[in-house]
Amino acid sequence: MPNSDLFLMKTVDDVKQFYQTEVIGKNSYDQMAQNPTGLPKNLHIIPEPIIFNKKADTYFGGGDAYPGPKIDQVGLKARKKYPTNNETFMWPDV
Repeated sequence: MPNSDLFLMKTVDDVKQFYQTEVIGKNSYDQMAQNPTGLPKNLHIIPEPIIFNKKADTYFGGGDAYPGPKIDQVGLKARKKYPTNNETFMWPDV
């Protein structure tokens, strides 16, 4: 239980209600991206950036869309978030 909620606990029922509250593992942005029916018609959400993959994209005839020095994902978080394959990953709702 976080300290920000701890001071609100006055009775055993408050603690019981805290632990019975449903937890949604997705933030509001991801929820809107998965269920866009409530969004205005002129608003579109793209949850993941579109990344060029030389092996999978054939628009340039096998050429590279970004000639010159190669752009590498140097950070550990970026390497995990943007793999070289284009598999879609859905975060589980925990």
